[in-house]
Amino acid sequence: MNDIEKANVARMIDRLEDLKRRSNGSFNPPAWMLDKNRYGKGSLTSDEMHEWAETVCQSIRTTISLNYLLRCAKMWGYVNGEAVFKSGNDFLGINEVLIENILISKVEHELIELNPEERYIAVYQFYAANENNHSDPDNSWFTSFLDDVLIEVANKLRLKNERMTNFTRH
Repeated sequence: MNDIEKANVARMIDRLEDLKRRSNGSFNPPAWMLDKNRYGKGSLTSDEMHEWAETVCQSIRTTISLNYLLRCAKMWGYVNGEAVFKSGNDFLGINEVLIENILISKVEHELIELNPEERYIAVYQFYAANENNHSDPDNSWFTSFLDDVLIEVANKLRLKNERMTNFTRH
């Protein structure tokens, strides 16, 4: 590995270590990713490729979540310190954990079920393809998808509230 490659590796590892520190334990890359001596020693093993993909997907998922929360906060503001999503006259409090769990359960699990051998490599390819197709996070597939999921939740809550109101009237 030449000096430029070594400097690039050192910068990437410093960035990973910084992310790990700032995440309060939620971002925990495998030890081999933080080993400066590991790079330039040949190809990744199959297990390392899967670990790499899962780690990168975790970071991408967080970025998607934070971009979505910022968009919602910009459009509808905050309530009790949480960004809100508005559907009709109803507001839903949303946070990073909720948005990430939606992505995990409704996107990632589906992709992994379709491609069990590839696991998070398939998820990474999906995330990367969407990122390449949409440079504006406000108009991405994920924005539309998350909007649709939250509208469905709001509609179900609205229907449940209407049923409860009708039930208590009788």
